Amino acid sequence: MIRLANREMTDRPRPIGLRRNSQAVARWLRLVGAGVLLLHGLVGCGRNGTSLPFRSDVAVAVLYQGKPLGNVEVRLYRSDVATNSDTTTAVEPNWVGFSDAAGTAYLSQTDGATGEAAAETTWLVAVRSDGDGGWTLDPRLGDPERSGLTIRFADSPGPTPLNLPDQAIRSL
Repeated sequence: MIRLANREMTDRPRPIGLRRNSQAVARWLRLVGAGVLLLHGLVGCGRNGTSLPFRSDVAVAVLYQGKPLGNVEVRLYRSDVATNSDTTTAVEPNWVGFSDAAGTAYLSQTDGATGEAAAETTWLVAVRSDGDGGWTLDPRLGDPERSGLTIRFADSPGPTPLNLPDQAIRSL
């Protein structure tokens, strides 16, 4: 062993380019990670075949006894009344959203749905929730034909209120 200027030299050969290779691997991993994040951001996520952007202009304020209610899935169905029948049919939701802690659900149009959330349209509403562990919504509210909930969007700014009935919440 030879000592030169505070460095020891041994008879063992030092791997050639180890530092250079590890830097290249680290750079490659960073690029792959950035590519995965970019691809995930471009493709996005969906739920049950719906494509949900982060925020839309169509919003509903979910209220229970005048107070905002979070953790509620809101589904709007276009009501089509047959000319020879008084029955209303709702098949697939046109708009879907989830209320935040402030009770605001920003709705997104589902894949294959047509039409806008126009003020002249009356929408059938279905709401669902698992609650916060101490409550749940009445299961009838999950069926747009049995819930009794409808909504018409106002031309005024801000979320359109959706008032749930007094019996909407059940304790677990």
